[in-house]
Amino acid sequence: MIGRKHMKENGVRMISEMLEIHGGEITEYVKKNHVDVAVNAANPTLMGSDYSGVDYEIHKVINKGMDKKQYFKDKIREELDEEKDYPEDIIRCERGKAVTTSGYTLCKYVIHVVGPKCDGKKENGKRAWCCTSKCTKVLESCYCSIMEEIKNKRDINTVAIPIIGSGNYGIPFELAVRIAIGTVGNILTEWKNEDSEYFQYMSLKKVVFCIYDSDVEKQNDLMHIGNRVLEQYDVIFTREHRVVYQTTWQAQCRQLYEIIKYDETKGYFSVAKAIRCFLAVLRMLFLPVLGVKDVIGKYDWHVRRKVAEWITFGKVLLPFIGVTLVHIHTASWHINKICAGIIIYSMLDTVTYLVALMLLADIQGPSANVIRSMILLLVNYVEVSLDMALLFYLDNLKNISFKSALSAGVMGDMVQVPKGIAIGQYAEILNYTNQGIKFFFMTLAFGYFADHLKQRKFRS
Repeated sequence: MIGRKHMKENGVRMISEMLEIHGGEITEYVKKNHVDVAVNAANPTLMGSDYSGVDYEIHKVINKGMDKKQYFKDKIREELDEEKDYPEDIIRCERGKAVTTSGYTLCKYVIHVVGPKCDGKKENGKRAWCCTSKCTKVLESCYCSIMEEIKNKRDINTVAIPIIGSGNYGIPFELAVRIAIGTVGNILTEWKNEDSEYFQYMSLKKVVFCIYDSDVEKQNDLMHIGNRVLEQYDVIFTREHRVVYQTTWQAQCRQLYEIIKYDETKGYFSVAKAIRCFLAVLRMLFLPVLGVKDVIGKYDWHVRRKVAEWITFGKVLLPFIGVTLVHIHTASWHINKICAGIIIYSMLDTVTYLVALMLLADIQGPSANVIRSMILLLVNYVEVSLDMALLFYLDNLKNISFKSALSAGVMGDMVQVPKGIAIGQYAEILNYTNQGIKFFFMTLAFGYFADHLKQRKFRS
């Protein structure tokens, strides 16, 4: 077991001191340490497994200590089945959900949870990391359900949890362990932020993640991964921040794979599917911008959100920086082209991001806050308007002032184009682009976000 010593701040319990990793069978650890709750990675019937795994071991251990006339599965049927004549092969627990029974000879309670099967593609006979959001959301729901069961009981001090889905269900271990530790830690963080006094005095003291493999060498490798993830997240939990379990690149790849795999089952055919695929690929062109979040706050959800805000507000300054450079280097053709290229790249990043929010809403994570989203949308509108103003200006350096270009870009008043406001080489293209962007913001973007604001929710 990895024991980590964390000093309490002003006598307040730290989240990082509540999470531990143990290498070995979950049943052995539970019995040896008198753990209150063992979490069982079960199948939907809850009737146990005929082969190796957590489900098999828990049923085997409990059965050994029971009356030979009954087995653990019989007790489960007595506790959960309303009708005694229900067959064994019925669903007693849905995927992503949890139910609690007595632990009988093993512990106080067994929380049964049914995880998802990995839906990622196979490479060299093994599952690749890119499980879809459908799979990862169900896995997150497993841990949320477990913690909800625990929260409702006052006699639970310790809990042992396997890394759900990483065994027979084929979810890659590092992804599974990141979701396990991250989700449980995030829930504890939420509890503490909501009511610090409740968190301080609640009965739950320890959550132990049990990692086991019959191959000792492989188990050591898995333990190394688990400890590394826990150390990464410890720093974040100490700040009382939430964690994220995937990088920007992984998120983009996962979205593309999910579009290809599931769009037709969701009703997105031909054109809609093609547009969504194109949009997911297009967003990968802006990974240099998005990757800043990974560099500064790779797994810290709060830091990543702050970085996103810094980038949004920073992009508003780009047109003014561009104007300054153009004025300093008046005759430099290269400076003008570089400024134009950076501005176009920045503007495309903003517009495609907003389009992705609307057209890929079913596979993206929710907004941090709907009010925040509306504020940032207004900033996006200002940014894009200033970007267009600079492009007008660069196209008409000898004919108009930046003030005139600013009026055309910000106000969108292109009626005076024939009179000489925008008479450059790309006047017509810029005119139509500006009008199209204004239409997009005024109708689609603001309408979409305003609707969610009215509902006080965002893609929930």
